[in-house]
Amino acid sequence: MKKTIFAVMMVLVLLGCEDANKTVDDAQETATKAMEKVQQTADDATEIVQEQMDKMQEQVDSVAFDFDQFSTTSEMAKSFSDAVKEAMNVDFSDPQAIEDVKNKIANSYQCYVEATSESEADSTVNGMMASVSNDEVKSLIETGIEKAKAVKECVM
Repeated sequence: MKKTIFAVMMVLVLLGCEDANKTVDDAQETATKAMEKVQQTADDATEIVQEQMDKMQEQVDSVAFDFDQFSTTSEMAKSFSDAVKEAMNVDFSDPQAIEDVKNKIANSYQCYVEATSESEADSTVNGMMASVSNDEVKSLIETGIEKAKAVKECVM
């Protein structure tokens, strides 16, 4: 009798293990399907974001400021344009270079304002700033212009 009870218990245990294995397999299959859906959603989202970034870059490229337009204008306008271009290429790890560029922007902006008007200079600055994507460069230009408004004198 003991052998029979033991055999029945072993069969029940084996059936239980088989059911447990089937449950684990089902859970793993469900998790795999869910993960595939999440991956597909992530891939789709990445593609959409990349498309939007490409469109935005195209818009930025089409709005880019043409610094060469100043090559045929007044010396003051060209000087200001050159100072802004220099700010775009300045070594931000060199405090002296930053200060030099800031001073060039301040002086050339003030000279440009004196040669034209503050509204024309501001319009030019707005166009330039729209083409600058680096926040450090924008800050440097803005600081130079603020410094120019305090100086109030063109020195060329």
